[in-house]
Amino acid sequence: MSEYRESTGNFWKPTKEGESLEGLYINKEGNVGTNQSTIYYIENLEDHQVVQLWGTTILDQRMMPVKIGQQVRITYKGLGEKGKAGKQAPHLWMVEYKDPEVSL
Repeated sequence: MSEYRESTGNFWKPTKEGESLEGLYINKEGNVGTNQSTIYYIENLEDHQVVQLWGTTILDQRMMPVKIGQQVRITYKGLGEKGKAGKQAPHLWMVEYKDPEVSL
């Protein structure tokens, strides 16, 4: 009989431009936390680890056409130019997606 393991989440927090996350888009949870943010769940195709990613305004817009069940690659493009006074610089993202490859 196997023992239970505690799940504490596996959040991806890129720090360098060009870092990417690729896998199967398996779930999305909205209105989370005090900022009513979105969490995206991506399953790595090789080791089946599920990685979570906090949404941002730009990422949420780029993820809109992606359907759960599609394969996705999310690449961090760094920080944009700082906006109005008091506003933080936005995180920039590139989102690519396709139907998953099925092996027979």
